[in-house]
Amino acid sequence: MWSAFGWLVQLSLTMLLGLLAGRERWVQRIPTLMPQLRRYSLWALALGLACGAAFTLIFEFNRGPGPSPIKLLGSVCYWVSRLAMMIFYVLAIVQLAQRPAWQTLARRRTATPTLTNARQAAASCGTPAAPPPDGPAPGRA
Repeated sequence: MWSAFGWLVQLSLTMLLGLLAGRERWVQRIPTLMPQLRRYSLWALALGLACGAAFTLIFEFNRGPGPSPIKLLGSVCYWVSRLAMMIFYVLAIVQLAQRPAWQTLARRRTATPTLTNARQAAASCGTPAAPPPDGPAPGRA
């Protein structure tokens, strides 16, 4: 039960972080925030690795049964490590997306023609798609 509660707390905090990012319009202000993002990504990486190491050491040396305050600290280190590493990954992707080489790569990937919905459905089902009707659609002149 407590692990489910902890998962819900982590999910809620992640959603609140996304809400804050949207309200503060972080995505639109990325070019002006780049110096701060570099610093935050390094802090998130350091915090994530430190908490991950603390979690590993705590649970490696305290294998006794039952709860204890040090195991509670280890659990907190685990959750903080996961959140910090997630923030680091997101900030690393944001920083890479600001580079010109990655932007041209993204434009090239989105410029490829896509299948229509009917053709995608037919391709995934393995059935041939119906050919487009000849002439204008019914009701249109």
